[in-house]
Amino acid sequence: MSDVIMLELRAGWGNKWSKPPLVSGHVRVLDDEFTRTVLMTYSWHLQDQGRQKYAATNLKGGGTRRLHQMVYEHYHGPLPEGMQVDHIDRDKLNCVPSNLRAATRSTQMANRPNMKNKTGYRGVYYRPAITHQPYTAWIGRTVDGRYKRCYLGSYPTAEQAAEAVNEAYRLHHPSVRPPNIIT
Repeated sequence: MSDVIMLELRAGWGNKWSKPPLVSGHVRVLDDEFTRTVLMTYSWHLQDQGRQKYAATNLKGGGTRRLHQMVYEHYHGPLPEGMQVDHIDRDKLNCVPSNLRAATRSTQMANRPNMKNKTGYRGVYYRPAITHQPYTAWIGRTVDGRYKRCYLGSYPTAEQAAEAVNEAYRLHHPSVRPPNIIT
Protein backbone atom coordinates (compact mmCIF):
# COMPACT_ATOMS: atom_id res chain seq x y z
CA MET A 1 0.00 0.00 0.00
CA SER A 2 1.33 3.43 -0.92
CA ASP A 3 1.72 6.27 1.54
CA VAL A 4 -0.66 9.21 1.53
CA ILE A 5 0.71 12.64 0.63
CA MET A 6 -0.77 16.13 0.53
CA LEU A 7 -1.10 17.64 -2.96
CA GLU A 8 -0.91 21.44 -2.87
CA LEU A 9 -3.83 23.51 -4.14
CA ARG A 10 -3.44 27.09 -5.32
CA ALA A 11 -6.01 29.72 -4.42
CA GLY A 12 -9.10 29.53 -6.63
CA TRP A 13 -11.83 32.04 -7.34
CA GLY A 14 -14.81 29.91 -6.34
CA ASN A 15 -18.13 30.44 -8.05
CA LYS A 16 -19.23 33.54 -9.95
CA TRP A 17 -20.83 35.09 -6.83
CA SER A 18 -17.86 34.83 -4.48
CA LYS A 19 -15.79 37.99 -4.34
CA PRO A 20 -12.56 37.09 -2.49
CA PRO A 21 -10.46 34.14 -3.68
CA LEU A 22 -10.61 30.92 -1.72
CA VAL A 23 -7.61 30.10 0.39
CA SER A 24 -5.09 27.65 -0.93
CA GLY A 25 -4.82 24.29 0.78
CA HIS A 26 -4.01 20.63 0.37
CA VAL A 27 -5.78 17.48 -0.76
CA ARG A 28 -4.93 13.90 0.26
CA VAL A 29 -3.82 11.51 -2.51
CA LEU A 30 -1.71 8.35 -2.69
CA ASP A 31 2.04 8.75 -3.10
CA ASP A 32 2.44 6.52 -6.15
CA GLU A 33 3.41 6.55 -9.82
CA PHE A 34 0.01 7.88 -10.97
CA THR A 35 0.25 10.87 -8.63
CA ARG A 36 3.83 11.68 -9.63
CA THR A 37 3.42 11.23 -13.40
CA VAL A 38 -0.15 12.43 -13.97
CA LEU A 39 -1.71 14.35 -11.08
CA MET A 40 1.34 16.50 -10.30
CA THR A 41 1.48 17.73 -13.91
CA TYR A 42 -1.75 19.72 -13.37
CA SER A 43 -2.26 22.95 -11.45
CA TRP A 44 -5.00 22.18 -8.91
CA HIS A 45 -7.31 24.69 -7.23
CA LEU A 46 -10.33 24.66 -4.94
CA GLN A 47 -13.62 24.71 -6.84
CA ASP A 48 -16.51 26.14 -4.84
CA GLN A 49 -19.82 24.32 -5.32
CA GLY A 50 -21.96 25.99 -2.67
CA ARG A 51 -21.46 24.07 0.57
CA GLN A 52 -18.88 21.75 -1.00
CA LYS A 53 -15.38 22.51 -2.20
CA TYR A 54 -13.53 20.17 -4.55
CA ALA A 55 -10.01 19.99 -5.98
CA ALA A 56 -10.22 20.75 -9.70
CA THR A 57 -8.02 21.68 -12.63
CA ASN A 58 -8.70 23.72 -15.77
CA LEU A 59 -8.34 21.73 -18.98
CA LYS A 60 -6.72 22.99 -22.15
CA GLY A 61 -9.49 23.82 -24.56
CA GLY A 62 -11.92 24.73 -21.76
CA GLY A 63 -13.74 23.01 -18.96
CA THR A 64 -12.61 21.67 -15.61
CA ARG A 65 -11.89 18.21 -14.25
CA ARG A 66 -12.27 17.23 -10.62
CA LEU A 67 -9.47 15.36 -8.90
CA HIS A 68 -11.70 12.75 -7.25
CA GLN A 69 -13.13 11.76 -10.65
CA MET A 70 -9.65 11.26 -12.15
CA VAL A 71 -8.51 9.22 -9.14
CA TYR A 72 -11.66 7.09 -9.13
CA GLU A 73 -11.41 6.28 -12.86
CA HIS A 74 -7.72 5.41 -12.63
CA TYR A 75 -8.05 3.00 -9.69
CA HIS A 76 -11.61 1.67 -10.09
CA GLY A 77 -12.29 2.01 -13.83
CA PRO A 78 -15.00 3.97 -15.65
CA LEU A 79 -17.88 5.25 -13.56
CA PRO A 80 -21.03 3.15 -14.21
CA GLU A 81 -23.97 4.84 -15.94
CA GLY A 82 -26.16 6.82 -13.52
CA MET A 83 -23.54 6.75 -10.75
CA GLN A 84 -21.49 9.52 -9.15
CA VAL A 85 -18.25 9.49 -7.17
CA ASP A 86 -18.97 9.59 -3.42
CA HIS A 87 -16.48 10.39 -0.64
CA ILE A 88 -17.18 7.78 2.03
CA ASP A 89 -15.84 9.91 4.91
CA ARG A 90 -17.62 13.03 3.55
CA ASP A 91 -14.29 14.90 3.24
CA LYS A 92 -14.22 16.22 -0.34
CA LEU A 93 -10.45 16.82 -0.12
CA ASN A 94 -9.67 13.20 0.76
CA CYS A 95 -9.08 11.67 -2.68
CA VAL A 96 -7.46 8.41 -1.58
CA PRO A 97 -8.94 5.58 -3.72
CA SER A 98 -10.20 3.64 -0.68
CA ASN A 99 -12.31 6.69 0.26
CA LEU A 100 -14.03 6.88 -3.15
CA ARG A 101 -16.93 4.74 -4.34
CA ALA A 102 -19.54 4.77 -7.08
CA ALA A 103 -22.91 5.72 -5.62
CA THR A 104 -26.36 6.68 -6.77
CA ARG A 105 -27.62 10.19 -6.08
CA SER A 106 -29.88 8.71 -3.40
CA THR A 107 -26.92 7.12 -1.60
CA GLN A 108 -24.98 10.37 -1.82
CA MET A 109 -27.87 12.31 -0.30
CA ALA A 110 -28.06 9.74 2.49
CA ASN A 111 -24.32 10.17 3.14
CA ARG A 112 -24.61 13.94 3.65
CA PRO A 113 -23.80 15.39 7.07
CA ASN A 114 -26.70 15.83 9.47
CA MET A 115 -29.02 18.66 8.57
CA LYS A 116 -29.64 21.30 11.20
CA ASN A 117 -33.17 21.21 12.55
CA LYS A 118 -34.81 21.83 15.91
CA THR A 119 -34.78 18.19 17.00
CA GLY A 120 -31.05 17.65 16.43
CA TYR A 121 -31.75 14.47 14.43
CA ARG A 122 -31.76 13.96 10.70
CA GLY A 123 -35.18 13.06 9.31
CA VAL A 124 -37.00 13.92 12.56
CA TYR A 125 -39.38 16.86 12.75
CA TYR A 126 -41.32 18.36 15.65
CA ARG A 127 -45.04 18.98 15.17
CA PRO A 128 -46.41 20.57 18.37
CA ALA A 129 -50.03 20.43 17.13
CA ILE A 130 -50.00 16.65 17.68
CA THR A 131 -49.54 16.48 21.44
CA HIS A 132 -49.46 12.72 22.06
CA GLN A 133 -46.87 11.91 19.33
CA PRO A 134 -45.31 15.21 18.20
CA TYR A 135 -42.18 13.82 16.47
CA THR A 136 -42.47 12.56 12.89
CA ALA A 137 -39.82 10.54 11.06
CA TRP A 138 -39.11 10.75 7.32
CA ILE A 139 -36.54 9.30 4.95
CA GLY A 140 -35.73 10.24 1.38
CA ARG A 141 -35.19 7.52 -1.20
CA THR A 142 -35.38 6.92 -4.91
CA VAL A 143 -38.40 4.98 -6.16
CA ASP A 144 -38.65 4.19 -9.89
CA GLY A 145 -35.98 6.78 -10.65
CA ARG A 146 -37.75 9.58 -8.76
CA TYR A 147 -36.85 11.01 -5.36
CA LYS A 148 -39.58 10.45 -2.78
CA ARG A 149 -39.99 11.41 0.86
CA CYS A 150 -41.29 8.42 2.77
CA TYR A 151 -43.24 8.88 6.02
CA LEU A 152 -42.06 6.48 8.74
CA GLY A 153 -44.52 7.37 11.50
CA SER A 154 -45.10 9.60 14.52
CA TYR A 155 -43.39 9.03 17.87
CA PRO A 156 -43.68 10.39 21.41
CA THR A 157 -39.94 11.23 21.64
CA ALA A 158 -37.33 12.54 19.22
CA GLU A 159 -35.05 9.62 20.12
CA GLN A 160 -37.66 7.03 19.08
CA ALA A 161 -38.22 8.85 15.79
CA ALA A 162 -34.45 9.03 15.22
CA GLU A 163 -34.15 5.27 15.77
CA ALA A 164 -36.89 4.71 13.17
CA VAL A 165 -34.90 6.83 10.70
CA ASN A 166 -31.74 4.82 11.47
CA GLU A 167 -33.60 1.53 10.86
CA ALA A 168 -34.92 2.84 7.54
CA TYR A 169 -31.37 3.82 6.53
CA ARG A 170 -30.14 0.30 7.36
CA LEU A 171 -32.89 -1.13 5.12
CA HIS A 172 -32.84 1.33 2.18
CA HIS A 173 -29.23 2.61 2.26
CA PRO A 174 -27.15 -0.32 3.59
CA SER A 175 -23.84 1.12 2.33
CA VAL A 176 -24.31 4.31 4.36
CA ARG A 177 -23.96 4.50 8.12
CA PRO A 178 -27.16 5.56 9.93
CA PRO A 179 -27.25 9.34 10.32
CA ASN A 180 -28.36 9.73 13.92
CA ILE A 181 -26.31 9.13 17.04
CA ILE A 182 -28.85 8.68 19.80
CA THR A 183 -27.70 9.76 23.25
